[in-house]
Amino acid sequence: MITKVHIESTNESRQINSAGGMNAHEYLYQAILRSSNDHITITDNPSDASLIIFAESHKDPRPGQPDASTRVRRHPIYRQFTSKCIIHNGADRPNPVVPGLYPSIPRKWAKRLCCLGAPYLAHLNPYIDQALPDDREPELTAGFMGSCARKPLRKLLLTLSAGQGWENIEFQDTTDQFVGSLRRQDMEGHAELKKLFVEQILNSRFVLCPAGAGPSSYRLYEAMRCGRSPVIISECWTPPQGPSWESFAIMVHPSRARELPKILNAAEGRWKELGINARTEWERHYHPDVLGRELVQLAMRVLDLQPYENTMRRIAARGFTAGQPFSVKICTKLQRRFSRG
Repeated sequence: MITKVHIESTNESRQINSAGGMNAHEYLYQAILRSSNDHITITDNPSDASLIIFAESHKDPRPGQPDASTRVRRHPIYRQFTSKCIIHNGADRPNPVVPGLYPSIPRKWAKRLCCLGAPYLAHLNPYIDQALPDDREPELTAGFMGSCARKPLRKLLLTLSAGQGWENIEFQDTTDQFVGSLRRQDMEGHAELKKLFVEQILNSRFVLCPAGAGPSSYRLYEAMRCGRSPVIISECWTPPQGPSWESFAIMVHPSRARELPKILNAAEGRWKELGINARTEWERHYHPDVLGRELVQLAMRVLDLQPYENTMRRIAARGFTAGQPFSVKICTKLQRRFSRG
């Protein structure tokens, strides 16, 4: 059976490029084209497609602007072919009204809203490939470099690492340097920060991947690519289907943040094995030669989920967005009601 894929995007997303110079539409198109085979092909005609993917920017909308799902629902192709449309939206705080692939969809909501976790549609750090292969013996047990501004979990870890004197764990808040270099349009300085980021990953046995503005993080996939075990510190991250996460990743609930040194010390004897497994799973599922095929397979699984009537999905999704405490129960009841047909 041949899966014919039509790739679409809203005008707003087409105007936003990632660090690699491509927007989400171009990135997904190239990924599927690169890994297409006798079973997957791209079509420019949505009528001929068995699957339509709206590739939307991972950047959250500015205040007052419609989010990706709202834009997609207004799109004429979505209105005409709703039953075979899904969205890929990598925003930290998505509005999952449209079934699809969301890197930061909270776990308890994914199935209820006919969604799956997924990798991002964006280039990872361009300096990773330049640094690999790297056979060094890492000096650090674990490391983190990234923004902690308005990210409570990362702020907590920063405080703990300094106040409790975590031995051989390096936790750096680079908010000012990273944002500052962009504001000054200091691209050379910005590039140096990215190189330092790769250097720290390769000099660490484990890579700390705490939730930021959303449950997921680019750092997770960069760690896999570098052959390092990601330590995923998140309350509600949704693992994308495919990789054998338990074979290489260390999951830590935020409530156990103070126990992090103890948890890492217990796993330190296996760091090489976990790192090899991480790289192996990245090559199987996220290498550029296979990423497009992986995303299409995930998208088809979303279509196979039993969606319930759109009005009720919107009510449930709004409950998720508003954070209503009773909305999970409401959503579950609605799903059971409409899945019975």
